[in-house]
Amino acid sequence: MALTLTPTFTGQRKKRTAEKWKATFDFAEDLASGETISSSEWVVTVVQGTDATPSGVLSGSPTISGSKVTHLLQAGLDGVTYCIRCRATTSQGQVLDGLGHLEVSDAC
Repeated sequence: MALTLTPTFTGQRKKRTAEKWKATFDFAEDLASGETISSSEWVVTVVQGTDATPSGVLSGSPTISGSKVTHLLQAGLDGVTYCIRCRATTSQGQVLDGLGHLEVSDAC
């Protein structure tokens, strides 16, 4: 499961603190025919750096569209790398985890 960030860039993907990006996990390869995503839970933890409230990176509620789950990411602290986890529950009882890293940097 790969994390797709929007906007996309060539080179490194570093989110600036003032930006808001959409993060999408696509679970299509893990779903059987007719199976859908019923719900999702998103958790943010710190991989590198310090942020006492990493959940502040999440803005609003996630949306589910077909096999994709999307959440808006905001803020974050300069110099911190976050682990973004989307845990999706399907109509057939599967629990699927999507994981990805988000690096926040205001440096060029």
